[in-house]
Amino acid sequence: MSNITVGVLGLRRGFTHLRNFLHAPSAEVVGACDRIAQNRERGAAHVAEVGARTKIVEEYDDLLAMQPDAIVVASNGSLHVDHSIRAMEAGCAVLCEVPGAYTPDESFRLRECVQR
Repeated sequence: MSNITVGVLGLRRGFTHLRNFLHAPSAEVVGACDRIAQNRERGAAHVAEVGARTKIVEEYDDLLAMQPDAIVVASNGSLHVDHSIRAMEAGCAVLCEVPGAYTPDESFRLRECVQR
């Protein structure tokens, strides 16, 4: 079985997902992203500790440019819909770590993107 490549957006709550995917035998974490330097530093320290080659970046566009198979969306909850849609439009599967939508309009936007 080939590995799935994963990117993690958000390294505060998403740190757990980073850690778990780094230890999953059939996953390769190609990148992780956070705009807060302290979160990036914590993620980079763990990546170094386990000897992974995961790139830690500041901008979501840089993470999407790595073309992972899947993105874990663990960013600010109010941005989950936009981040999830951008990931799907880039061809990624999405794991959203809290409710992906908070309003009917957001739910419809997500559904329409999935259907496309």
